[in-house]
Amino acid sequence: LFRSGCGKTHTISGSNSQPGIVFLIMKDLFDRISVKSADTDFSLTVSYLEIYNETIRDLLAPENGPLQLREANGMATPAGLSTKEPTSATDVVEWITLGNQNRTVNATEANATSSRSHAVLRVTVQQKPKAGGMNEVVSSASLSVIDLAGSERASVTKNKGSSFHLI
Repeated sequence: LFRSGCGKTHTISGSNSQPGIVFLIMKDLFDRISVKSADTDFSLTVSYLEIYNETIRDLLAPENGPLQLREANGMATPAGLSTKEPTSATDVVEWITLGNQNRTVNATEANATSSRSHAVLRVTVQQKPKAGGMNEVVSSASLSVIDLAGSERASVTKNKGSSFHLI
């Protein structure tokens, strides 16, 4: 189990000098889309949410307030969760950076800016042949990258009250 201060958020988000997992995944995805774009149409969307104390918030549009789960197509989905359509891997990294600034953090004895929430980046790709006929086939896939909350021990953090409560 990863603990606070071990670099989970940095590993996912990275920096300008050290790209994180999200940038590397998105760069590879855009490279693959480019190779197939002559005969295939692609649609790509991303969303970024936080789960903290059983409350779901949209990290890309925090003004939307708490989101409620709804069932759609057999999946639980937060109603009103915003999506964005990136044109490059850099777009996604910028949105993650912005979203991380909206995350719930608290100082602990173990880490000055410990993430107190789980964050979920969801990337959805749809593809369909450009020469679609009567039986047009649309394929869809989603990838979720999850940054878990810090999980340091209470005896180390000396947290009490609401900052002690982990999800």
